[in-house]
Amino acid sequence: AATKYPWPRGAHPTDPASPKFGVYDDDRPVFAWLREDAPGSRTCFEAQVMDWADDVAYSVHDVEDGLHAGHIDPNCLLADPEREAVFDVAVGRYVPAGTDHAELAAALDRLLAQDWWPHGYDGSAVAQARLKDATSQLIGR
Repeated sequence: AATKYPWPRGAHPTDPASPKFGVYDDDRPVFAWLREDAPGSRTCFEAQVMDWADDVAYSVHDVEDGLHAGHIDPNCLLADPEREAVFDVAVGRYVPAGTDHAELAAALDRLLAQDWWPHGYDGSAVAQARLKDATSQLIGR
């Protein structure tokens, strides 16, 4: 993790105010040796995978928390107005350029068809177990 952010404090390549950094001043000589011939501020492949895995885990747990708290109804993903709103956000912020709603709809439909997908949440022990299973399934995909 020491080279996850290959820059010292205050030297973030796009946001100097960012608290993220990967090297202390005392460690710069070793850091320079470690990063010798590495491309500038680009993070290593392992760090990119770790960031992606963190994003997946946090996203899944956010959905789990939303279902558990009653803020999210998984059945809303069955209705076109809500689905289209989710697709609009995904296209605008998360998916590669050129991805259309039909492609996202197909992916969502595959997810909703899974036996483990929770189609509701009432707080019961069965619903909690089903939600935990869905969380495990999503993170393990």
